[in-house]
Amino acid sequence: MVESIFLFLINPPSRLRMCGALLSGVSTGLIVIGLYLRIGIVAADIIRSKAKIDGGDMTLASLYPGLPTWCIPESPSAFFMLLVLFCCGVYAQLVAKKFNKYL
Repeated sequence: MVESIFLFLINPPSRLRMCGALLSGVSTGLIVIGLYLRIGIVAADIIRSKAKIDGGDMTLASLYPGLPTWCIPESPSAFFMLLVLFCCGVYAQLVAKKFNKYL
């Protein structure tokens, strides 16, 4: 089964290149969105620390209750996982380029 998926992606190599571009693009977008929304969390924490209010940890779900934030990374491990997915996407694009050279 894994061989058939591999052969489907390699023949033609443009499929693998497209999958790699999609993987790296989505992971880059999620990293940028996560870092952008992290600014709001840090700003709210600064305001709460200046006012000496202790309400626990601030999360995206508590800061933006109307938005679906289940796919936005918040922890360093989630950012690391997205960085690994970005590297896998770039690697898939390089492999597709090498296969395209041989075909």
